[in-house]
Amino acid sequence: GVSADGNIYYDAAAHIDAVLNAVDWIHVMAYDGGDGERHSSYDFAVNSAAYWCGTRKMPAGKVVLGVPFYGRPGWAGYGDILADAGNKDHAMVSGMDVWYNGISTIEKKAAYARDNLGGIMIWELTQDTDDSGQSLLSAIGRGIQ
Repeated sequence: GVSADGNIYYDAAAHIDAVLNAVDWIHVMAYDGGDGERHSSYDFAVNSAAYWCGTRKMPAGKVVLGVPFYGRPGWAGYGDILADAGNKDHAMVSGMDVWYNGISTIEKKAAYARDNLGGIMIWELTQDTDDSGQSLLSAIGRGIQ
């Protein structure tokens, strides 16, 4: 519905109110806002929720926040980025500046979804790490507790 800056996308109106009222929920893909810092910031998630819940008047319980388990540019999965990155949102991977959601950002987004929306969804689970101490799925679990 909105860009990383909160500007309404031209095609957001294609989701007419009759459809929004008929569905059980919508998955808001608050990522791919661009490369670099615009990819999937916390503010992008909040702006997206504000659009669907505020501007479009969707009940908060029907809005599910999407989070990415990969970085941009390069589309590297979090599990692959982790070798170079640690717990932050930016790393050099194969000589490229890559932006992604680290543990603290995912925990914060999960807590936001718990308090303000109908849930959280992931794109895409196999891009996580098997290390439970560094896992983004584990971070979501902590964020919703």
